[in-house]
Amino acid sequence: MKARIKHRALRYVAIALMAVICFVTVLYSASFISPVTLSADDAMVANISAQGVNVYISGDGVTRDENGNYVVPKNIQAEITVVNDASISSGISVTTSAGTTNAASPNHVTVDTGNGELNIDVTTSGLATARGTSLSTAYQISDDSDLMALSKILASRDDDPSTDVEGDGDITDATKATFASYLNEFGLADESWFDEEGKFVSADTDTVQKAVSSARTALSTAYFVLADDVMLNSSNDKPADYSSGYFGLGSRRGVPFQGVFDFNGHAVTLNLSLTETSKANFSTAKYKSGQSGNAQILSVGFFNYIYGDGEHACAIIGGDVRGTIAVSADLKDADDQDYLLFAGGLAGTIGDKVVLDGASSATSVSILTGTGGNNTEAVSVYAGGLFGLSGADIDYWSDVSYTGNYSEISITSDNGGDDDRNIAGSLAGVIQNAYINGFHADLRGANILADSTDRGNAITGGLAGIIYSGTPQFTEISVSKAVSIRGINISASGSTLSSIVTSRVSGSGFAELDAGDIFDRNFAQYADIAISGGLMGLAYTDGTDSNSSTLNISDVSFLESGANGGFTVHAATSDSSSLGIPFAGGLVGYVQADGQFVNFSPVAGDQSESFTLFGCDVTVNSVQNGAGPAYAGGVFGYNAFTLPSGYTFNLTDEKSSIDVIAEQTETAGNEMVAAEEDRAKPTAHGVFAGFYTSVLQT
Repeated sequence: MKARIKHRALRYVAIALMAVICFVTVLYSASFISPVTLSADDAMVANISAQGVNVYISGDGVTRDENGNYVVPKNIQAEITVVNDASISSGISVTTSAGTTNAASPNHVTVDTGNGELNIDVTTSGLATARGTSLSTAYQISDDSDLMALSKILASRDDDPSTDVEGDGDITDATKATFASYLNEFGLADESWFDEEGKFVSADTDTVQKAVSSARTALSTAYFVLADDVMLNSSNDKPADYSSGYFGLGSRRGVPFQGVFDFNGHAVTLNLSLTETSKANFSTAKYKSGQSGNAQILSVGFFNYIYGDGEHACAIIGGDVRGTIAVSADLKDADDQDYLLFAGGLAGTIGDKVVLDGASSATSVSILTGTGGNNTEAVSVYAGGLFGLSGADIDYWSDVSYTGNYSEISITSDNGGDDDRNIAGSLAGVIQNAYINGFHADLRGANILADSTDRGNAITGGLAGIIYSGTPQFTEISVSKAVSIRGINISASGSTLSSIVTSRVSGSGFAELDAGDIFDRNFAQYADIAISGGLMGLAYTDGTDSNSSTLNISDVSFLESGANGGFTVHAATSDSSSLGIPFAGGLVGYVQADGQFVNFSPVAGDQSESFTLFGCDVTVNSVQNGAGPAYAGGVFGYNAFTLPSGYTFNLTDEKSSIDVIAEQTETAGNEMVAAEEDRAKPTAHGVFAGFYTSVLQT
């Protein structure tokens, strides 16, 4: 049983705290956050000429009114996507102050908006007739068999031409009947393959393989529409293969989904239970140039792997997913590769150039790895309510949200490695090189948990565990760019963010735990970190200039939800044998000392205006049960961003209170000391807490 804490910060009711500090974010206590209003000197109304198609304009700061009119900031990079509806687009012409651009693709173009007019003219080639080429001719998705068929076609592989082995692809004599039935779901099979009752009779294997290959290419960029609510059940106790296990639409082993999916006012309820995954379910992904080696990746969600190719329209319209995703990954025979598992209700992996026009998730995600003991390979997990790994921009008009309803987004790892990461958030586990212009999470008592019970790092955030601007790791992530994180509203009462880590002692002695140098991991073989932040665990960049890698964060609020109780941000080491560092922050868990390109920028307004961060009771708690320090801060867990002076804000509103606690239990480190009598005794470590931050480096 834990003894009473040794060190504890004083408790204050936060209405007594009104500090004037350099706070870069405008923190509203309203229930909804409106986009920043731009003047005519800063923005322009886009003039769109188009018939029979839907035109989307995406860009950091772009807004859209109820009549579909876009207001676009000047001198930004904007993406224009044309979704075919009744007609087929044949060309896009964009006129800015720099001149006229005729797009190479009829459905997508990226432009610099300039500082003058923005005129978009879309020409069409007539009414849409070909199946799957527009919303009006989209493939109908009526039930779970349609989704399973589409997922298996997109994930399929042909024979590898680099080998002389016939039948090393997915379509063989034994599997051709199954794939023929998948093709038949979309009218892409030859009628002669089936009898009058629709049962497969016979077909040449090569013929079926060619048909699947053609379908895989066509369906990856096609249009789909839900015809009804769908209950998608997929439960298996064996490694998933060509006929079992739903991992989502698109796949790294086959092709990504790069088309348009319209939920059409319907919802998909997921009941995915993948209790037995193997290395065969992971696919090789090459790191981008400048980074050596490969990663082995498994993605799970309604979409497995989705990003735009810059040629076809890629969009999710009215996305609505609910239910549960449960994955257990025990990988035998370690081979020293990076194994990554990305899980999210809407998409395991979502990348750049995807239009999000309405996307909501009420999905519970539970990931368990390493239960097989020491003979299992460690897996890093990114899990979120909507996305696991996200490189997708979210516009003010995108209407993206997560609803908890006492559910969990949880990761538990029983056997990790020193550099393995368990990262969770309500929107995504990790967001890289993507702006977020509006997101609402109504947690309603939901808990976001990351537990690395035997080595590794655990990181949680109310929005995302990590938000990162820098060198992209994978193809689907855009190049490094300056991005904004703003308009974030989290209804958090009754919910808990928790990160727990355990690291066992190894090597010849105890490490000097350096909380200010965790990114270099100079203590990687000795200690690990647990980080929790109300908005994000970590926010950082790896760039060298403000134009390519700045993160601007603003307009954030935490409010009451329908659940009872306060909002808890918790980080801890697991037990008395642990060696690690917990960080907990009401807004951000950990800030780099050299994070000069991460900052808050308040919206235009009176500097004397008072802003409120928390509209609910909140507890920020960092617990050291083993050996090492502990850090807790009401705003920042460790360090702080450079903030401009002159802004007054309240930490909480008049009805709410805040506790900021850093503690070390009486038995902390005792087990470790007893086990290491022949080594140097561990250095004594303090615990640190403050309403602003725990430690402020200069």
